[in-house]
Amino acid sequence: MRNKSAVIFFTVVISLLSLFYISFTFATRRIEAEADRFATTKNGQIDRVKKQAYLDSLAKVPVYLGYTYQEVKEQEINLGLDLQGGMHVTLEVSPAEIIKSLSGNSKDPAFLSALKKASDKQRTSTQPFAQLFYESFKEVAPDTRLAKVFSNSANRIGLILELLMPR
Repeated sequence: MRNKSAVIFFTVVISLLSLFYISFTFATRRIEAEADRFATTKNGQIDRVKKQAYLDSLAKVPVYLGYTYQEVKEQEINLGLDLQGGMHVTLEVSPAEIIKSLSGNSKDPAFLSALKKASDKQRTSTQPFAQLFYESFKEVAPDTRLAKVFSNSANRIGLILELLMPR
């Protein structure tokens, strides 16, 4: 294997650089733990103002390898949410609410009836909600066009729905 010594050299150099930069994170954690101990009251609560005052007092004082706390804090590796404990977000979309808002919250009785009927059908059907709504609307008001419900000055979605849905 050619250049084996070069590969070993670069591996060692990169490893040392990685350790150097991660050491800033450990130094920051150590200093912040000291600040927590300093700011902890007798009943075990951390006084945030006292903690921040402690950290501010170290902002211009060398605390690690000649670096000030402020410089050490800037050099630390930022952990993503997955490494800090994570975050889980669930977004629930209601097709009925989307259709209702696209109609401009229409108060049309046929529209509201079709929306309720489609919601009831959705519990037992595997069809898309938009298709169920269209079918329900045609049952409730067979001679009314959806464009009447959805077209307003803000949107023209009713015209698009009329073109996409079969007659």
